[in-house]
Amino acid sequence: MVLRTSPYSTLAPKPKPPEDKSVHRLSSICFKPDSQTPAPVTKEDRPSLNAADKFFRQRYAFLYSASELKNHPINLIIPEIVILGRSNVGKSTFINALLGRSDAAKVSKKAGHTSTMNVFGIGSPEFINKDLLEKGMRPPRHGLRLLDTPGYGFRSHMDWGDTIIKYLNKRKSLRGAVLLYNRPGDAHDSDRNVLKALAEANCKTLIVLTKADTLGPSWAEKLSQSVESIRPELRKLSASQENGWKEGTGWIPDVYAISAGMRSSPKGLGTGGGIPGVRRAIMDMAGYNLQEKIEVKPENIAYDGDVVSFDDIKWKS
Repeated sequence: MVLRTSPYSTLAPKPKPPEDKSVHRLSSICFKPDSQTPAPVTKEDRPSLNAADKFFRQRYAFLYSASELKNHPINLIIPEIVILGRSNVGKSTFINALLGRSDAAKVSKKAGHTSTMNVFGIGSPEFINKDLLEKGMRPPRHGLRLLDTPGYGFRSHMDWGDTIIKYLNKRKSLRGAVLLYNRPGDAHDSDRNVLKALAEANCKTLIVLTKADTLGPSWAEKLSQSVESIRPELRKLSASQENGWKEGTGWIPDVYAISAGMRSSPKGLGTGGGIPGVRRAIMDMAGYNLQEKIEVKPENIAYDGDVVSFDDIKWKS
């Protein structure tokens, strides 16, 4: 399968709507099925959002770069999540926000800046099943791996697409993919090609819309319209698959959104702009359960949902 480049347009760009900085304060922007507005974040959501935040900020390390499937070291036990998107969709900015760092992935205004698959390790390996280790293998240092990929579309290389397709179909440790869409109504044929590749590989898929803050005051309405156009495409695609790539098991029906100016969050990079909600969704896709911590306390002391430790992160059975 070839990821084709998008046609280059010489039309003058449309005036940008005023930036809506209120988006930066939101910990989650999640559109659930049959809802035209983002789901509210409740007090019950806070413990799992906090646990995911702590997990993503722990034990960060750049591991390696790979230009071909054969360059990836063998990994049989650490779950991997791959980040996909068109050139300049904001993958590097997104990864930096996930990790709460500005220096993890290099951000460039030049399309096609990322030319290899770059792999990052994060989180405690505490809940990885050590019984799966083969003799002579080193114990894992991380609980999750994130893979930044070359952008497809404008200025992308066909062989990059071939490498990614092979990874999606053959990497046993792959648990899911995050597919970034640039903005509402801006899906290209290249996006649909990648989505089809994910379906054919039976790879669990999470859709995330980027740059929500560039949509102006009516950002929620515009995002909702985009979500309503995306889900029918997903359902039509899943109906053509016979490998189990269905709603809920193959593609995640909840569609998330994030803002481009995530540095503007009042509490720092990665604390707002919808990023905490995406972290939690990624951990769920990777196979983790985030459970509220229950502590023994006097009956007159109520749990306020703010204290969460890594004891609250459980591996799904």
